Amino acid sequence: MRRGIYTFRRGFASKTPRDVYDAIVVGGGHNGLTAAAYLARAGKRVCVLERREVLGGAAVTEEIVPGFKFSRASYLLSLIRPIVIKDLNLKDHGLRHHIRNPSSFTPVRNSKDSLLLGLDMQENCNEIGKFSKRDAEAFPKYEAFIERIVRPLEPMMDEVPIDIQHSSKWELFLKSWKVIRRGEQNIGSTVYVLLHHVLGGMDNRSGTWAYVIGGMGAVSSAIAKSAQNHGAEIFTEQEVDTILVENSAVQGIRLSNGKEIHAGIVLSNATPRVTFEKLIDQNIFHGSMSLDQLYFTRPISHHSNYRTPIRGLFLCGSGAHPGGGVTGAPGRLGAHVALQG
Repeated sequence: MRRGIYTFRRGFASKTPRDVYDAIVVGGGHNGLTAAAYLARAGKRVCVLERREVLGGAAVTEEIVPGFKFSRASYLLSLIRPIVIKDLNLKDHGLRHHIRNPSSFTPVRNSKDSLLLGLDMQENCNEIGKFSKRDAEAFPKYEAFIERIVRPLEPMMDEVPIDIQHSSKWELFLKSWKVIRRGEQNIGSTVYVLLHHVLGGMDNRSGTWAYVIGGMGAVSSAIAKSAQNHGAEIFTEQEVDTILVENSAVQGIRLSNGKEIHAGIVLSNATPRVTFEKLIDQNIFHGSMSLDQLYFTRPISHHSNYRTPIRGLFLCGSGAHPGGGVTGAPGRLGAHVALQG
């Protein structure tokens, strides 16, 4: 095994994929692995094809400095959906974590003062009170306000988006969105990051974050083990060159070494742009794709809900609802839509 690769890589690269499967997942990121696990649970013959020698995508652990392993991209766990942990028995497959408490430490430049925040509300108020008694008194109200906003949104993380574009409220939504877009350019990303910080949670406590024992690659490892336990076959160092399409229907994939693998279902864990501009020999959308969409317009209007214009081709990565973060939700929901046909 090459130095620098999380040990879960073993057992994949030496295998050779078969010629035919029920479903192929392009990319071994955590969402692709999640999709494979759900498809395999449903009785499908599934293979995952990962270009790199290590699984996980952004949820990966690698030994950058000899003797020290690092989470190279995602580094905290909070957004992973509880239903994914439960359905795939991730704890039985090795997922372990430590709750991050304190959650943040902010030193004040050129001062001995600092702000230390954690899980205890009273301690947080005491810390904030060192700077502003008014803010300390308002903080519990702020937290309660955010909770009221977030809780109704949480079920959306676990459901395929509803198409409301033909609703009478659609025009009102568009007008509101245009107003937001005309304001501060970063307002959308600011709100999105805030929601990420409060929407997740670990150990049935909302807003908490956790360090994964073994790094974030251990999350992908647990998902991959679950997928294998249900019969999925996972291969590393297998680069997909082309998604095969005939008569607007998916036929399978072609690897960079020329080998063709056929399947009636292909799920792409790659970005929508890579999927349609690099892996398919045609311009499906006849124009550029916007990746800053959310919910029923992600990745683009009329092609959300994990489906594509190509029969049998589905999206299961962070380019689909509900977006980025280590949630497992795009993989789970993409697999469910694919199983519906």
